[in-house]
Amino acid sequence: MKYSNGCLFRKVEKDFWAQTGDPTGTGTGGDSVYKFLYGDQARFFYAEIRPELRHSKTGTVAMASAGENCNASQFYITLRDDVDYLDDKHTVFRMVAEGC
Repeated sequence: MKYSNGCLFRKVEKDFWAQTGDPTGTGTGGDSVYKFLYGDQARFFYAEIRPELRHSKTGTVAMASAGENCNASQFYITLRDDVDYLDDKHTVFRMVAEGC
């Protein structure tokens, strides 16, 4: 599907994070893949918090959200270590392997 290919980084805050994943390019759009599978009622999905996955290292990749349990397509990459106040609020799902 390559939904995030070509998406702009709309929000970049030095020593904090870089946010992308909005195919509309406005920073306010984007739907979850579940919408394409199950219809409009599945535009958002619930956060999947795993206590062992933390915002402890530069290059942590996690879901941005429009509110509690309102994940869609936008995500961010942390640009510094120990952004622990985001723990247990956002779904961490990857680490950047190189280049961060």
